[in-house]
Amino acid sequence: MLTTNSKYRKIALSLAIMVFGSPAMAANTHCGPGPHWIDDCPGAIDVVPVKLKLYIRTPCNDMTAAPVTVTGPIKVKRENGVPGIPAMAGLQGNTAHVIDYEVITFKASGHGITLRGGKEQGVIPSYGRMTERADEPTVADKVADYFFTLDTPIGRLHMKETCRMKGWADKVPPPASIVLKYDTHPCSNTIANKLYDDEEQEVGCLLLGEPEPTDQLYYFSAEASDGQITLRWETDPNIGSAGFHIWRALKNDAGEYVDIVQVTEQPVLSQGNSMSGASYLYVDSEGIFGNTYYYAIEEAEGTYLTEFLVSATVY
Repeated sequence: MLTTNSKYRKIALSLAIMVFGSPAMAANTHCGPGPHWIDDCPGAIDVVPVKLKLYIRTPCNDMTAAPVTVTGPIKVKRENGVPGIPAMAGLQGNTAHVIDYEVITFKASGHGITLRGGKEQGVIPSYGRMTERADEPTVADKVADYFFTLDTPIGRLHMKETCRMKGWADKVPPPASIVLKYDTHPCSNTIANKLYDDEEQEVGCLLLGEPEPTDQLYYFSAEASDGQITLRWETDPNIGSAGFHIWRALKNDAGEYVDIVQVTEQPVLSQGNSMSGASYLYVDSEGIFGNTYYYAIEEAEGTYLTEFLVSATVY
C-alpha cells in the first residue's frame, strides 16, 4: 500500500478486467455473434462497469509488491462497422470488416488508487480497432493503444508511451457476464509501461496481465429452503486454493444483472482441513422472500471470477 512517507517504496500493479452487469447503450446496437457480424454494425457508446487488479512496480524490476483492486466504469465509443480499412500495425487479420473505437472514459478506484484513461478524464486519447479474422469470420481481433494516469497518495503518475492491449470478441457490446475472460493484456514490457511523476522522474512500471483460473470447477449448485439459499461447489484436486468469495446479483426486466454485491467478508474455506481440491458450502440467509438470486464465485486471491452460474428463488 502506498503511503505519503514512502514515495518510492515498492508498489506493484497487474490488471484483469472483469465485467459486472450489462453494458448501457443506445437501442438496437447489439451485433453478433455470427459470420461477418462486424459488417454494417451501427456505432454506439457502451458503458461497462469493471473490476480490475492493478500492479505497479517501483522500481520496474521489483517482483514483490501486492496487487490493488479497483472498480469503476469504462465508456467506449465505437464507430460504424465498415470494410476496406487497413489493419493496425502489428495486428494480423482481414483488412476488411473493421470497427474503430475510442476509450472515452476509463476510471477505476480503490484503496487510495484511481486509474484513469480517456479524454473525458483529461488523459491522452486511447484508440482501438476490431478486425475480423480472415480464417474465422465469427471472431474479431481487438487491439487498443492506451494511455493511463494513476492518482495515488504520493501524487499523480503518468505514462509517456502507449500500452498496447490485445484481445478478441465475437459480439458487441461485451457479454453481460461477470468476467470478460477472453481479453488478454500483454502490456507488461517494463520499458513501454514506465510511469513518471509530475517532475518527470521515473517512478516505476505499470504491468497488465489476465490471470488464468487456478481452480477447475467441477460442480456448483444453489438450493433454496426455509428462507435461505445453500451453495455447494467442488474443485479439481491438487489446486491449493485459499478459498472463495461469493458474488450475488438480481436481474431486471431486461434480463440484465443488477445490485451486484460481494456477500462474503472472509473467504469460504474448504470443508475439513484440505486446501487442495475439496468441497465447499456457503449458506446465504440475507435474501428477500420471492427474489431470485444469481451467484458467482471468486478465488480468494482475486485471480479468477466465474460468470453467474447458478440461481435460486428464496421461499
